[in-house]
Amino acid sequence: MPEPAVSTSYKNRLFAEREQLILDAALRLFARPDWQSVTVQTIAREAGIGKGTVYKHFRSKEEIYARLALDFHSRMLARFHELADGLAGEPALRVIIRHAFESLLRDPAQANLSFYCKRVDFMECLPEDTRAAFEALDAGFSDFFAGVLARFEPGRLPDLPADDMGILLEATFDGALNMLINRVVQTRAGMDQNRFLDLVCHYMIAGLTHLTPHTEAESQ
Repeated sequence: MPEPAVSTSYKNRLFAEREQLILDAALRLFARPDWQSVTVQTIAREAGIGKGTVYKHFRSKEEIYARLALDFHSRMLARFHELADGLAGEPALRVIIRHAFESLLRDPAQANLSFYCKRVDFMECLPEDTRAAFEALDAGFSDFFAGVLARFEPGRLPDLPADDMGILLEATFDGALNMLINRVVQTRAGMDQNRFLDLVCHYMIAGLTHLTPHTEAESQ
């Protein structure tokens, strides 16, 4: 007798479950200090499947990096909208900065991926559809950030494009996050992590609101 047909929906569900199994295994491995040396074979072994099965879902290890980063930051953006809803500009900015720090500090693998996936050489090796997904996500963050800045009281912020203010905050955020991950703050400064986060969030907003753009003559 012929074998009973397997429904398409069942196949799709199994495919999605197996894909999530791969992503979960990769995320566990990417929390290790030597995470960049993790191979597709290692991910397959951790997931309990064959190496060839991984390639049915992802064309390369870089695509696994990308998918994890895209999923994580998409969830973060959605959470930003929830946290900032109904808040004025400054408290909204403060709460999302703090949430971003805490989310990445709780998840070392995503912190590793967050830094790595910003690299130009990484983005250049991705297929066009994946690069487009990153660009769409970046646009979503930019639009959200511009909306938060628009809630500040008139005259509270410098006369700079929102993207310029965003990159200044991002640079400070990345530097502070890197120091926390590498325990520089805790060991060299002897500062408690929560106290440091309170201070650095205040510092970032104070730096932004007190920023006076240099004129061309002043910068020469």
